[in-house]
Amino acid sequence: MDKLTRDLIEHLKEVSWVLLLVYIFLGFIVLIFGRFLGYVTITWIGVILAALVTIMFGSIVIGNLLLILVMSLFRRFLHRAK
Repeated sequence: MDKLTRDLIEHLKEVSWVLLLVYIFLGFIVLIFGRFLGYVTITWIGVILAALVTIMFGSIVIGNLLLILVMSLFRRFLHRAK
């Protein structure tokens, strides 16, 4: 279980770095297009896109955790059945 915890922490670090880079990219998009479309409008669009990206990455992480949980439960039940 200790290896699983270390792997999970490393995976979360990688996902966090990707999210940070996406947020920085969205910030630059807001700065670039803010002058043309208006800063308030483009800021709301950027916030909505950031929320969607966060939800997508969150669902990937939760799906990964559920898969690990199901696999570990199957391993336990298979070892008990023997």
